[in-house]
Amino acid sequence: MAFAARVHEGQTRRSGRPYVEHPTAVGETLEKLGLGETTVATGYLHDMLEDTDASYNDLDGEFGADATAVVSLRTASKERLKSVKKRLNRNSVVLRTEVLD
Repeated sequence: MAFAARVHEGQTRRSGRPYVEHPTAVGETLEKLGLGETTVATGYLHDMLEDTDASYNDLDGEFGADATAVVSLRTASKERLKSVKKRLNRNSVVLRTEVLD
């Protein structure tokens, strides 16, 4: 998808491979599964809000409200999960200390 390629331009994964390969693979997989246009679009766009300068308005203008809503919900869920993981890591230090005490 041209939009994904444009906003991920110059980004690489830890492996050194172009970052856009990941969302492209997700989008292509959803397309092969015969899922709807909105679902396929969100596969291509799923990391965009957190990993690029693209905004909600950019996505809405290019792909419409439905795709933008799914991407933004996924982004919010991912951010909540990161927060929970951080809290669990902090609490695990306390738990290990208690167990060892």
